Amino acid sequence: MSRLVQRLTTMVVIGLGLFGLTLGLAIARFAALENEGPPTAAVNPMRRAMSYDPAKADSLRGWREAPGIREASRSGYLAAISASGQASPQDVEAAARDVLLAAPTSSLHWAILAKARLERGAPLPEILTSIAMSRITGPHEEAALSMRTTLLLRLWERLPASERAIAIDQLITLRAGLDAVRHDQLRTMIASMSAATRSELKSMLAARGADAPILEMFRL
Repeated sequence: MSRLVQRLTTMVVIGLGLFGLTLGLAIARFAALENEGPPTAAVNPMRRAMSYDPAKADSLRGWREAPGIREASRSGYLAAISASGQASPQDVEAAARDVLLAAPTSSLHWAILAKARLERGAPLPEILTSIAMSRITGPHEEAALSMRTTLLLRLWERLPASERAIAIDQLITLRAGLDAVRHDQLRTMIASMSAATRSELKSMLAARGADAPILEMFRL
């Protein structure tokens, strides 16, 4: 009996060792594929989003069920099809939902899902639910915060008062961490709004305690 237990124990140990080795090799192979991206990808604050080579999309998707790299392979696939410029909002939405099945607390991917839903013309509650999930899972994550704020400003005319107040708070929170590119994008978006909307934004920002430098930052 003891010999049987020893043999079974040995087989379990060998099995676990082989599993660990296989998993390690899989992760190493995936890392090699992932690192073939452009040099700037490594420092992209959006987890290299939109910087993958579109030609790698199918290869990345092939790893979506691999243990240990389900999130990385799915987010890589999403980034690759986004970089192609040919993916429909429905394709991006499906890929973002796939990422969230593996990583339900990814604030950035909830924001990407919200953007895809907006671009396919989804009902407002559906879009706002995704934005809310992004805010809950990563209230101060810069890339997600920037995307949420942009989406809320795009939706401004359709937003209820409670969501407009959230948009103002997001804008105030965001302004300290904005890089030059996102700053210019937001300022351009605000400048394209009607005079009445910009006046409303200015009043709401001031009521929330925004000082003159913040108003000047967005040219309000």
